[in-house]
Amino acid sequence: MAKKISVKQRNESLKKLNGWKKTRGKDSIEKDFIFKDFQSAFSWMTKIAFVAEKMDHHPEWFNVYNKVHVTLTTHDAGGITQLDIDLANTMNKTSKYWLFRSHPYCAIKSNALTIKHFIFTNMSS
Repeated sequence: MAKKISVKQRNESLKKLNGWKKTRGKDSIEKDFIFKDFQSAFSWMTKIAFVAEKMDHHPEWFNVYNKVHVTLTTHDAGGITQLDIDLANTMNKTSKYWLFRSHPYCAIKSNALTIKHFIFTNMSS
C-alpha cells in the first residue's frame, strides 16, 4: 500500500505540478484541463485510463465536452501519496499533446467503430 506523503512533500510537489492545487476541505489535489474539443479531451482520458490501469491507481474525473476536472487522492492511504503526484505529472505531460489538437482516432466503417490509429507511441513519457 502506498504511504501518505507529508504536507511539506505535498507542497513541494505542487510547486512543480503546473496548474494543480490542493482541494479545499479534502486531502486531495485537483486540476481542470481544457482541450480543443470533446474528441481531444476523450482521447486524452483514454490514454490516461491505460496509464492509470497500469499503475493500479485511478483518478476521480468529470468530463463535459472539452473540459476534464481531475481529483487525485489515494483512498487506501487516506490522502495524497506519491502515486497521485506521479499520475498528476503524467497527466500534465500527456495533456500538452492534445491541448490544441483534434485527432481523428476513430472512424465509422460498415456501422462498426474501428480504431484508425492510436498514436500513443509518439508520446514522450
